[in-house]
Parts: sequence; structure tokens; C-alpha cells
Amino acid sequence: MVNLVQEANTRNYDGWDLNFEASPTQNGRVEFVEKLASELKAHGKKLSVTLKAVEAANEKYELFDIASLANLDDIYRFKIMGFDNNFAVGANIPNAIAATNWIEKVLDYMIYSQGLPANKIQLGLHNFSRMWKSLGNGKYQIDNINFRSYDFIAAQSLSSVLQWEEYGLNEFGQTVPSEEEWVDLTYKNFPYRAYVGGAKTVEKRLHFLQDYHLAGLTFWVLDNQEDPAIYDKITDYFNSYAN
Repeated sequence: MVNLVQEANTRNYDGWDLNFEASPTQNGRVEFVEKLASELKAHGKKLSVTLKAVEAANEKYELFDIASLANLDDIYRFKIMGFDNNFAVGANIPNAIAATNWIEKVLDYMIYSQGLPANKIQLGLHNFSRMWKSLGNGKYQIDNINFRSYDFIAAQSLSSVLQWEEYGLNEFGQTVPSEEEWVDLTYKNFPYRAYVGGAKTVEKRLHFLQDYHLAGLTFWVLDNQEDPAIYDKITDYFNSYAN
């Protein structure tokens, strides 16, 4: 912890963002965050904590005691990773990366049930895509556990038009609002289906900012390969919000 504070001072950072992806236990984690946030604040620095999106149905997989984190006043921001829920349905089943119905359930649970302060939350949205290879007979296999960029998908599907999925199936087989782009394409001479974090997908999630009075947005991932129209959607939204 001392090293993190020293490094922030030495490099003149604003602070740190903690992102814990896996751990066998919650033991000591909140205490560590509390001490680090306090030490950084004492040096004029800030601490943000990136959290996996959690709803009541899968809280047992969470790495933190969220209600305890909610009580730590020295944390500057909570960044909720509002994506990759498609794996709950099944890794080899093409499905929306972050259905809007699921995002709403996550925010309801983490804010209203667990007490995370909405004015400190930045909602993490996806601008990447995922691909599934068609095996025939209605079966698929995920192309790569890692994401694909919007540019990559666009390059493979020049002759295809992005489709819009208004409703999809959740992990319980229920029909729910998904609101995400998708496309069938050919890659290395094989048919694939891809779900896409493009501009329309992002646009349909911006209303959560006002609905829940959130602090803002964050994206995975910004690397000049996302749909450039995303920025027009965000600018238009904030301009209308301001007016």
C-alpha cells in the first residue's frame, strides 16, 4: 500500500483505479481498500474501484462485500463493468453482451439493495464485439475468449448490415429486452455470428445516466478501433441533458 501511494506521488498521478478480477476470498479486501483510499486522500490523490456487475442472483461470485464498500467515504468513484453477461447464458451461445434488462437489474441491486452511492458510479459500457463460429445444426462455438474490436467486425462484414435485437433470452430462458446490434458474417471461410458494441448499442444505454443519477460513463475499451459514431451519440445525449 505504501508503495502505491509513493508511486502516485513520484509519477504525479491523480490516483489509482483498482480492478480485482479474481480472488478465492473477500477476506481483508475492503480493509485494504479503506486504508489505501484514506492514505491517497491524505496526499491529495484519489482512489476508484472497478467492480464486476452484480445482481442478487449471482452475488456469491462477487469479490467484495459491496455494502461495506458503499460506506467508505474516501472512495472517489465506483466503476461497474456492465458487460459480459452473455457468459451467464453460456459461453457457446450467441447472445447480447450486456442486455439492457440485465444492466437495470444490476444498478437496482448495487444501488438500492447494497447502497452504492449513485453519484459516485460510472457505468462501464462495452464498445467491443464477440464472435461465435457456426458449427451447423444451430450450434455455435465462441471464437475467442477475448473481445473483438468494432473495426475488426466491420472489416469482416462489409457486405452485411448490422441487425438489431430488441429482445433476447436470459440465462433462465426468459425473453427480456436486450437492445444490441448483431451481424452474421464470414471469417476464414466459416460462418459466424457477432454481437456488436456499436453506436446504436451504446445509445440505448445512455438513459441509465439520468435514470439513476450516475456520475458518468466509462468504456471497455478505448483504442481507436471502436465505432466512431459512439462519440456523436454521447455528445448529442449530453447536449440534450444540459438543455
